[in-house]
Amino acid sequence: MLLAITLLVGCSGGGGSGSGSVIVSGVVTYDRVPFSVTAWQGLDFNSIQSLPARGVSVQVLDDAGLLIGVATTDEDGAYSVGFIPSNQLVRVRVFAELSETSLSSTWEVKILDHTDGDAQYVLNGQLASSGSIDSIRNLHAESGWDSASSSYSEVRAAAPFAILDSIYTGLRLIASVESDLMLGLLEVFWSPKNNAASVDFDKGDIGSSFYRNHQIYLLGKQNSDTDEYDPHVIIHEWTHFLEASLSRSDTIGGGHNIVESLDIRLAFSEGLANAFSAIMMDDPLYRDSYGAEQGEDFHIDIEANPDAGSGHNVGWFVESSIHSLLYDFYDLDNEGVDNISAGFGPIYDVLTDSDYINESSFLSIYPFVDRFRSHAGVDSAAVGQLLSSQNISGVGSYGLGEVNRGGDFVNALYTLPIYTPLSVNGLGERVCSTNVLVAPREVNKLGNRRFIRFTTTSGDHTITVTYAGTGFMPSNPAFVLYRNGEEQLSVPAPGSLAYDVSEDSVTDVHAIGDAGEYIIEVFSRGNVDDDSATGGDVCFDVSVSR
Repeated sequence: MLLAITLLVGCSGGGGSGSGSVIVSGVVTYDRVPFSVTAWQGLDFNSIQSLPARGVSVQVLDDAGLLIGVATTDEDGAYSVGFIPSNQLVRVRVFAELSETSLSSTWEVKILDHTDGDAQYVLNGQLASSGSIDSIRNLHAESGWDSASSSYSEVRAAAPFAILDSIYTGLRLIASVESDLMLGLLEVFWSPKNNAASVDFDKGDIGSSFYRNHQIYLLGKQNSDTDEYDPHVIIHEWTHFLEASLSRSDTIGGGHNIVESLDIRLAFSEGLANAFSAIMMDDPLYRDSYGAEQGEDFHIDIEANPDAGSGHNVGWFVESSIHSLLYDFYDLDNEGVDNISAGFGPIYDVLTDSDYINESSFLSIYPFVDRFRSHAGVDSAAVGQLLSSQNISGVGSYGLGEVNRGGDFVNALYTLPIYTPLSVNGLGERVCSTNVLVAPREVNKLGNRRFIRFTTTSGDHTITVTYAGTGFMPSNPAFVLYRNGEEQLSVPAPGSLAYDVSEDSVTDVHAIGDAGEYIIEVFSRGNVDDDSATGGDVCFDVSVSR
């Protein structure tokens, strides 16, 4: 299904391309609404720019709708289709999509409207004769903004192409360091109905812009929150797609902000997405427009994160610490303790390294730095200075020896060590879960979930998590077993009736097939239910026997 927008097309003559056929060519452009040069003031509709629609798919169709020629626009938005039958009614159609299917690289990005049966956005030129000589047919997607009424009063044809062009910018950077880029289909759902309510996706109630399972949803409701002209927001969500497609993503998702104390997996994934948005746009000022007439914006400087001596929340669990570190690893501007200018290549190399992807620990700043600092040309001592500035002291993939527990008011029992080592057939280990840092927004914050690591051989293993006599009752323990970031077992099974039963011990026998390192994630169900009336401080004894 196509969501077509018919446009007037500029035509002019030229020379012939051969007996009985002509060339149809032209330029495809779109309106981009830039941000105001003044921070906090959102989009500037008085400075709309006409920019080339790069890398988009073009088709020439006859009057019966049959395909008779294809092309892809270049860096200038130009296309050219030859061997078009002369003196025949034809239409030029431009798809809101990026597509590459060469032997070395594959990707496909489509912009769809989920409020209209997942229709794909296209621009339709007029049906007109191809003539007897070559012709030029330019197509332009307008913003739909009406200055007189200070509102979108016409079809917002430019929006899908603005979204695509932000992603195209990111693709170009990756292609500069990766000759064999293989990406699957990414569907981006945008609609002018998309708003912050969380009720019905078909009506546009999507809650926020987000990525999930090779799909991105973007806000678009005017006078509320629109993201089509917010390239940092778009690249942020696209980075989650890249993380899942080219690397590995361990994030547990959920609500967050840049200064909260987060689950280590979430902090790294969100920090990485923030950093990539700045790197790919070559602009550390992340801006997100919203409000009446899109005249406000939330903005952060990805590079200028406060350091450990500022009194601000910093550490391995804070996404702003992560994004400032990753951006400093990349950028050419060195200031303060930043003495690294490694560029994008080493960062990309680490993220796509097979050893990193198969890391037994969860992916976080620790396994990333462990490999990054050993990359050729990277000054390990300079990396250490930057880590210290963010109060990160742990070493190796597991962050051994980390002392930053998340604040003086937090008992280290609830956050450190990041991974508690356990011996199979031993006495077991004690870990404690809390929601002290997070009420009322639980689920994915520091201390909600605790991690235990153990090494074993194959065979049946009994895993037991039992209330340790400290904390509230019933303690409702639960655990998840992981191998190289992949879930192996969840007890109780999420969504099952047993998940709501009041109990103080859970156990399960699991057949481990591959010898090696495993991680057990332990938590109280009361500390991950997003209900501040349940949960609190509680400790569990964990044992594994073979």
